[in-house]
Amino acid sequence: MEKQNKKQKDKLIKSSTSENSIIPILAHDLRTPMNTIIGFSELSFECLENKDYENLKLYLGIISKHAKIANRQISSLAEWGFDFQKNIKNVDTFDISELIDHLIENHIELSNEKNIEIIKSLVFNSAEILGNQQAIEIVLRNLISNAIKFTNEGGKVEILGFEKDETIEIILKDNGIGIEQNEKEKIFNNNVSKLGTANEKGFGIGLSLCKRIIDNLNERIWIISKQGKGTEFHFTISQKMNNFDQNKSK
Repeated sequence: MEKQNKKQKDKLIKSSTSENSIIPILAHDLRTPMNTIIGFSELSFECLENKDYENLKLYLGIISKHAKIANRQISSLAEWGFDFQKNIKNVDTFDISELIDHLIENHIELSNEKNIEIIKSLVFNSAEILGNQQAIEIVLRNLISNAIKFTNEGGKVEILGFEKDETIEIILKDNGIGIEQNEKEKIFNNNVSKLGTANEKGFGIGLSLCKRIIDNLNERIWIISKQGKGTEFHFTISQKMNNFDQNKSK
């Protein structure tokens, strides 16, 4: 059955020629957690009737885990539907340090499952940014999830930031499995997906989405990686709040 599902997904990926065609791929992968939830829900009712509380607790844990997997997949679909024409030009002020803290908190349970430490180290004169908060949040969320996915149990993920000239540079760094040289060029392509270090599945659209967003913001994103030594994703945010204030006063 698993081989058959993989063949079906590979066929969908090969036939994917537009942004809209990613939807059947997402729907295909959602079947696995949803079928698990349905199956173990039925077993849970049987355990409740038989007062088998030990297995009931076990099954509820499995249901909870797969519900969270489905929720993350649905979030991926919602992010893929990000309306670039409508939203990409929206500009507001936000504290990027607070945004990163919020995203770390949202990923604590995921990182704890693999005993991965997430460290934040920002060196800014001011963490207040003038930019598109929704777009930057999507990029950071995908990069953090990606780093956790490809880091081994007991590893480390670092979120670094510093000012360089008129630009803020953010780095997502992990000490995970790294990327082969021949894979680097296609890493931002649609539908490039690999299992994580704990066999986590993905759609292969997260990094592609990051690239689309960064390109539409007229910023840069690039990768530094060595197989077996970990990976760094770098991206820039050119508009800093203090620069904006200075420009307004001229």
